Amino acid sequence: MRWATRMWWVSAGLLSAAACSNGDHEPVEPGNDLAAVQVSLDQPFRLRIGQSATLPGTGITLTFDGVTEDSRCPTDVTCVWAGNARLALQGHDAAGDRRIELNTTTEPKAAMIGGLRIEVVVLMPETHSETHIRADAYTATFRVTQASR
Repeated sequence: MRWATRMWWVSAGLLSAAACSNGDHEPVEPGNDLAAVQVSLDQPFRLRIGQSATLPGTGITLTFDGVTEDSRCPTDVTCVWAGNARLALQGHDAAGDRRIELNTTTEPKAAMIGGLRIEVVVLMPETHSETHIRADAYTATFRVTQASR
């Protein structure tokens, strides 16, 4: 009886999560196009793991390498702390290549490259207590702005 009750709750939770999905954060499927995208300053842009963004006229390329930590609070749980996700990027500018790590909650939330500031706007999908996020399912929205002086 306990097993049947648990299975009912798990099924109900999965169906609810699927029904509430708005499709804005579809997982990356093998074979999806990971072509580099051209982005503009001050405009949010979304990257999948392995995808790059170029900023025309700057010589800057950013590649989203992956999520190295994800301790964000699941959406179906009440937490004392929001948790954090750490994202790894590869940055390339006139000075060469460098690794960039950004966080969703803790510092550093932004980094400088070629006189520009890059920050994470949002990481999707959100976490859920009963669901494991595949490494290739993450997408991140970033924004690049002119560095304030």
